Amino acid sequence: MPWATVMRAFFRSVAAMIVMSSLAGCTSISYYAQSLKGHVEIMAARQDVEELIDDPSIPGTLRARMESASAIRQFAIDELAASRQQ
Repeated sequence: MPWATVMRAFFRSVAAMIVMSSLAGCTSISYYAQSLKGHVEIMAARQDVEELIDDPSIPGTLRARMESASAIRQFAIDELAASRQQ
């Protein structure tokens, strides 16, 4: 995953955290900090689905589910692009 994408997600999360903390004055900031930290860790640990599909160590059932999810995602992308052009 490109570093710029991780940083963009990080800054969006920081902005959301600031907005949320200003709206919910009685909620502790440590909750949002922990949530943000967890989100950044998840985003940094992401792996490319296409690379995982090609990985021979991935079980066949998981590979099939990833292929199906990838095809569904591509269909949605194509359909949204087509609807924007109309």
